[in-house]
Amino acid sequence: METPISVEALLAQAQRYDGQPVAVEGQFIAMFSKAFISAPRESLELTPERPRIRLEYPNIEDRCFQVVSAYVGGPWYYNDPAVVRGRFLAGPEPRLVELSELIIRRPDAEHRVTL
Repeated sequence: METPISVEALLAQAQRYDGQPVAVEGQFIAMFSKAFISAPRESLELTPERPRIRLEYPNIEDRCFQVVSAYVGGPWYYNDPAVVRGRFLAGPEPRLVELSELIIRRPDAEHRVTL
């Protein structure tokens, strides 16, 4: 298993990793069919300047719901430290496609979501 790269390090070397399979470590954020892996949070907000990579996987929240409970009453279903594996595309909007695994880290345990 490859060592995960941080969101910031991946974005700093985007052209080097373009089209390559990667494991990315950061903050998994998901709500209403939008999902990202971002730089670690300083707050719950996902501000425009916060480095992030879009995750392309249809209904990713539904897969997560089967493994780990969502947060209720907040702006996001998920806002947790995580590692995600997929193929990185640098493009004008950096994104991960062909996702294979998402590991959500909560204080009680790591939750593996097979994609």
